[in-house]
Amino acid sequence: MKEDFYVGPWLVQPRLNRISDREESSQVEPKVIDVLVCLAEHPGEAVTREHLHATVWPEIIVGDKALTGAISKLRKIFRDDPRHPHAIETISKTGYRLIAPVRATYAGDASPAMVIDVTPSFAASPRPVRQRSSVYWLLVPALLLAFLGGGVWGWLAGQPSTPRPAVPFTTYPGHELHPALSPDGRQVAFVWQGEAGDNWDVYVKQAGAETPLRLTHDAADDLRPAWSPDGTHLAFQRYTDDGCEILVVPVLSGPERRLASCFPFQSSNRVFIAPKIAWSPDGQWLAMTRRRSDQEIPSLYLLSIETGELQKLTSPGPQHWVDVEPAFSPDGAWVSFTRYRQSGLSELYVVSVDDRQERQLTDDHRSILGHDWTRDGRRLVFSSNRGGTFDLWKVAVSGGTPEWIPASGMNLKAPTLARTGKRMVYENWRYDTNIWRLSLTTDAPSATSFIASTQWDVHPSYAPDGARVAFVSNRSGSYEVWVSDTTGSNPLRLTSFGGPLVSLPRWSPDGRQLLFSAHPEGRATLYLIEAQGGVPQRLTFETSDNGVASWSRDGRWIYFASNRSGAWQIWKRPVGNDAAIQVTQHGGYAAFESADGRFLYYARSETAGLWRVPVDGGEEHLVLDALAWGDWGHWALAEDGIFFVRREGMNQAWLSFYRFATETLEDLTPLAQAPLPNQPGLALSPDGRWMLYVQLDQTESDLMLIENVF
Repeated sequence: MKEDFYVGPWLVQPRLNRISDREESSQVEPKVIDVLVCLAEHPGEAVTREHLHATVWPEIIVGDKALTGAISKLRKIFRDDPRHPHAIETISKTGYRLIAPVRATYAGDASPAMVIDVTPSFAASPRPVRQRSSVYWLLVPALLLAFLGGGVWGWLAGQPSTPRPAVPFTTYPGHELHPALSPDGRQVAFVWQGEAGDNWDVYVKQAGAETPLRLTHDAADDLRPAWSPDGTHLAFQRYTDDGCEILVVPVLSGPERRLASCFPFQSSNRVFIAPKIAWSPDGQWLAMTRRRSDQEIPSLYLLSIETGELQKLTSPGPQHWVDVEPAFSPDGAWVSFTRYRQSGLSELYVVSVDDRQERQLTDDHRSILGHDWTRDGRRLVFSSNRGGTFDLWKVAVSGGTPEWIPASGMNLKAPTLARTGKRMVYENWRYDTNIWRLSLTTDAPSATSFIASTQWDVHPSYAPDGARVAFVSNRSGSYEVWVSDTTGSNPLRLTSFGGPLVSLPRWSPDGRQLLFSAHPEGRATLYLIEAQGGVPQRLTFETSDNGVASWSRDGRWIYFASNRSGAWQIWKRPVGNDAAIQVTQHGGYAAFESADGRFLYYARSETAGLWRVPVDGGEEHLVLDALAWGDWGHWALAEDGIFFVRREGMNQAWLSFYRFATETLEDLTPLAQAPLPNQPGLALSPDGRWMLYVQLDQTESDLMLIENVF
């Protein structure tokens, strides 16, 4: 077959012997294209050298040099590192495997110069989609169906040409989230803000029906519906400004019944991160995320529907952040869940309900955003950016390599499957995140767009002279460190990691170097790079995580977070020396040195507030309790106080200031007409005139339905 197709963000045109992305177009030999086509016919599968030889060179005998040369040329075009591949993986003593996501083109696809990439809410390399003016996600649903409706997927997936159509299940304005298929597969429960966009409630819709049934009508936010095994009731979580509770409501009609309190995510836009609940197949238990004290890592618990008894199900270690997304196996013997090691990095696990034994299923060092069991209980379907953008994958519960699932959309999340039948529903996302600049010198501070693209632009940091800004963006196809001038113009890319999560660049006091963290092997690793460009210098080699770095005022020390002691603490090390010294004893994550060089101000990953400690260690003092849990990156240190994001209710965020001299708080201005994403964002200019912050400018999600999924 010679149809055009995509490998990650690269457009492959076999008839033209051309591979292109937004940066360049490469002409290659026909045999190189033939090798790529052969691999693309079996995406995610190991293709033997013998098969490649027989397919690409059927009439002649060539040695391995021709094949390895073709693979080498493809890796060069894909900017792929064979030691840490994101496109082509070498299978020892066997052959090669195409691990980048493959998709077909469809009518009206943009030229390579117009291809852009859409990324998820944490970190990812994106999927190419078509740009249409500045609102890039307004794609006609029919176009989304076009490239899935024919036999081209059968060729790309190496399977018979059997259509697997994905159709829009909801197309309402705003977000339709948290889908849950009823046990019989006939109805989908989900949450939506309604036509007015003013309140999150639980809705139920049948396939083929136009109008959904609104099930809840409370003024609070009702999230995360979960079906009872008999399909007659829905459990859900109700969030208020004071907390969270779990309720049950009949699907047809009847009063709500309160079951228990739940873990309140008050720190950021909780609609998007509220943890899932799951009903056991025997109807006796709900699995949920919670913790019994601020010192406990949020874990999975089983809640008795009848008695309210709580039983702890999982036990994450001190190096972990949270266990979320429980899902019961069809026989009720296992619960699958997602465990976060740190923000943006999670893996899929299962735990035995009987003996609490855990087993890890993935080891990708990427993000997982939702999963569910197949009806036979042998596999899990999950959303992951392991191949670049968020796609759907399946993995055997017994272990093995995940397999990619062809499905339409851009960023696919939260898959849900019926216990009977063969339906699957998932979220299809479009969004755009940019850096905004706020003037602090006027009585009525006003914000303007500062660094913007159709991708994710996050983690801004001013140079000491105020003439440059470092930030992280995935506009090149993967998250990298970039530098712009003081107006946000003339961006220059400094790094080329090509896939791993890269975050939080910080300028040295002389403005010559940048500290940042990357995850080339899964764990957070500190790097140093010259501000004019060059090869990044790796600073940490421990098996622990080391990241979220900053400099001392004199440039002699580097402060960073590490879990090498078993829990997240602030450490410091001299520049040019790897002898690290632990500074905090009771937890620490993001730290900055005071202007006089005497103290460290820092946030913790597991609880709300900002603390202070002498730079050489000592008494740890709570300075500010108004910084919410999870907002560890939403603050900036000034000489006379602390700027920070103060959350007020569900949708309001303020830029506030804590003044050291008077120990008082002042709300300066509301932030963001759109939600503030869960990305570290505040950066104060050296002259104190400007504040940079990150804003989720445009976002929308619909639900998609696939029949006969397996």
